[in-house]
Amino acid sequence: MRNRSVMEHLNEFKPGKAWLGAAVLFVATFFVAGCGSSSSGSSPPPPPNQAPSASAGPDQSVDEGVVVNLTGAGTDNDGSIASYVWTQDSGTAVTITSAGTQNASLTAPAVSAAENLVFRLTVTDNDGASASDTVTLTVNDTGPPPNSVTVSGTASYEFVPPGFIPPDFSCGGLDFDSIVVRPIRGATVQLLDSSNAVLDATTSDNSGNYVFAGVAPNTTVRVRVRAELKRSGNQHRQFFPVNAYATEDGYVYLAVGSDAQWQRMAAEPMFESLAL
Repeated sequence: MRNRSVMEHLNEFKPGKAWLGAAVLFVATFFVAGCGSSSSGSSPPPPPNQAPSASAGPDQSVDEGVVVNLTGAGTDNDGSIASYVWTQDSGTAVTITSAGTQNASLTAPAVSAAENLVFRLTVTDNDGASASDTVTLTVNDTGPPPNSVTVSGTASYEFVPPGFIPPDFSCGGLDFDSIVVRPIRGATVQLLDSSNAVLDATTSDNSGNYVFAGVAPNTTVRVRVRAELKRSGNQHRQFFPVNAYATEDGYVYLAVGSDAQWQRMAAEPMFESLAL
C-alpha cells in the first residue's frame, strides 16, 4: 500500500468550519515537529585567548650621562595590546621616564666601571594575558670630564690620652700636653658647593684619606666630615669622633670598647637608636 502524504489525506477530507481550525493546527504542529533542529548540543566554546608577545628592543652600549631611548613593541594575534610597563631588573637604579608607555627613556648613571643595567618590558592584551622581554644596557665609564680637578685630603682628629701620675700611675685626668693626631677611618666625607649643597660624597679609608675626582674647575667647594656614630666590632675607633668633649664643668672622654659597654650606652634615650 502506498504511503500517502498528510496533504493527500487533507485533500480528501472535507470538514466544515468547525474542523478547519483543528486541521490547520495539526498541520502546523506536524511541520514544526518535523522541521526542528536535529542538534541536541550547545554552540561550541570560543577558542582560548592567545598570549601576546613582547619585544624590549636590542641590547645597547652607551656612555654614562647619555639619554637612552627604550623602544618596545607588542603584538597580539587575537586581540590588541592594552598596556605597556617598563621596569628595572638590575643595576644602578635610575628613573625611567614614561614607564607606562610603549617607548620610554632614561639617563645612563655615572659609573666607576662598565656596568650592565637590565630593563623589562611587560605587555598585557585586552583579555588580561601578558608577556615580557628584557633588554641589557651596558653603561661605560668615560672617566672624569675634561679639564676637571681632583680634591683630596685626610680626615683626622686629636686624641687626648689619659694622664697618669707616678709612682703608682693613678689617673690624673687628661694629658693635653700629649695630644696625638689620629685618622678618622670610615667617615662620611662630603663635597659641598658655595650654597652648602652636597655635590658628592665618599668614605675615608683606613688612613683617613678621601678623594673627589671630576670636580669642575674654578668652583668654590668645601669639604665636610660628618660626625657619626658607627658600630664595628669592639673597636671603639668606629665611634666618631673618639675624643674629649667640653661640658659645663669640665671635660668628658667618650669611648666604647666592648659589647656590654655598648649595650649600657644604648640603653640611654639619646643613644637608643644604636641598640644591637
